[in-house]
Amino acid sequence: MLFSDDFNRANGNVANGWVMVSSTNPTIVSQQIGQNAANNSGDRWALWPVDCLSDDQFSQCTIRGAATTSFESTLLLTLGASSTRATHVSAGLAGGRAYVLRNTTAANDASSSYVALSTGINPVDGDIARFEKTGNLYTLKINGASVVTWTDTSSTATVGSSNRRVGWSTRCGGTRQSFALDDWSGGDL
Repeated sequence: MLFSDDFNRANGNVANGWVMVSSTNPTIVSQQIGQNAANNSGDRWALWPVDCLSDDQFSQCTIRGAATTSFESTLLLTLGASSTRATHVSAGLAGGRAYVLRNTTAANDASSSYVALSTGINPVDGDIARFEKTGNLYTLKINGASVVTWTDTSSTATVGSSNRRVGWSTRCGGTRQSFALDDWSGGDL
């Protein structure tokens, strides 16, 4: 299955069937998921409301916005079928880092949550970020080039028919603000 959303609709709540799984909903601004202001702290998670058919999945978007501060944009490949996202794997971009987080209940960039980390990664406006899972290999790519990978050699990530939702998140806080996101797609590989 393939899912997509270009966000080309009126400013406001993302709606359009997305399942919001955060206390603050993401919003559309100028036909994209808007940048979260640095003084508007919190994560904004959204999951596609339909499960993928297999455990091999991807989540991808176009990054919008120029980095004028320590930006963060989190792409989320979730392995939690319910809207609680209690079990998932996500990949993120923040402050020159690319990372993979495993089995957290919310995206955060505390180093204790990393299962993989790369530095010197600085995406720019128009880059395509893609997070995918094939077998037990998780890979974050920018414009088709791998920037961080994690192999789940111990099978610690939950998989199976009840763990197949994909989506995304933006977050901000302190001096950070997120990239804007556009042209999202996700689904089975």
